[in-house]
Amino acid sequence: MEFNKAYNRNEFVNFLKRNFLPEDFRQEETRIDFSSTYTRQVTRLGASDKLDVVVLEVKHCGKDDPRVSLSKEAFRILAGEWASRALVLFVPQDNPANYRFSLIEITLEGDENTAKVYRKYSNPRRYSYFLGDGIAYYTPNKYLNEKGRVVSIEDLRNRFSVEVLTKEFYQELSDWYAWAIKIIRFPNNINDNTDDDKFNNEGAIRLITRLIFVWFLKQRHLVPDEFFDEQYIAANLIKDFNPNTKVDLFSKSNESKYYKAILQNLFFAMLNSPITAEGSKEISERHFRKLNEQGKADRTDYDNNKLMRYESYFKNPQLFVDLANTTVPFLNGVCLIVLMIRTTVCITMVSATAKL
Repeated sequence: MEFNKAYNRNEFVNFLKRNFLPEDFRQEETRIDFSSTYTRQVTRLGASDKLDVVVLEVKHCGKDDPRVSLSKEAFRILAGEWASRALVLFVPQDNPANYRFSLIEITLEGDENTAKVYRKYSNPRRYSYFLGDGIAYYTPNKYLNEKGRVVSIEDLRNRFSVEVLTKEFYQELSDWYAWAIKIIRFPNNINDNTDDDKFNNEGAIRLITRLIFVWFLKQRHLVPDEFFDEQYIAANLIKDFNPNTKVDLFSKSNESKYYKAILQNLFFAMLNSPITAEGSKEISERHFRKLNEQGKADRTDYDNNKLMRYESYFKNPQLFVDLANTTVPFLNGVCLIVLMIRTTVCITMVSATAKL
């Protein structure tokens, strides 16, 4: 099943029948009479007795993925069907490009002091996948496709549980870190071959932290896709761009154009400055450093880290600014630091786990 494509009922039911649910899954197509604030049409697509689960398709008119409100309505549907557990496909009525696949449960819990029994509803934010066009494919593919058929109720919960997925993610990251620090090298003094692994732990943590942070920005669509498109960069942004050229990284070189022109400007100028207002001359807004008559950077704003540098590297500097202004938000220094600290703390925990 390709989860990065728009919703298709027949394809999804075939996936449930052939690959995901136990072989006792009974396919059906029964309309359920229910309409509410968001829900417009409900269809029962099947059930599995082994997992005591029904499969529902809920077509809705909710905007901006109203997960909690839709789940409340789904719990009412579930109660009306006299069922306690359901796999629900929440599909926008007007555009099925993106949809949500959720596990919801109603369980009974008793109060020892009063002998009363209460209904407990599962958390809709913790047992759900957002699928369709443009989604990150790795996690749903691993837990819904690669693990094969669900074998038990506990297995079903684990396939959707945020806590389980997060734990496995950090365990995999910890294993990779433990392997990487034995392989990678971060030399401090290029004339001293004995210190190549002295900073491996610190260097690996910084590498992972920055990769995850950049990936987070990209997946949240906070950075233009064009900034990661090698062909687009070569054709439209950077002059003589050839990232595969081997160079001496320890000599003074202009070959690291991508890091200097794209990434350095992104982190030190764009994210730290508001979008340039039309006709603005304020140095706190996005633009390149002024150049003097010789075409070199003017010393008057040399130390201003909010201004973009390396204008001469670009074919069309304004195109670079325009792309950024359509996507890259303004994160003041505090927000940026908090995001980096949170990422660093997580990776530091990974390194600590790897040492146990």
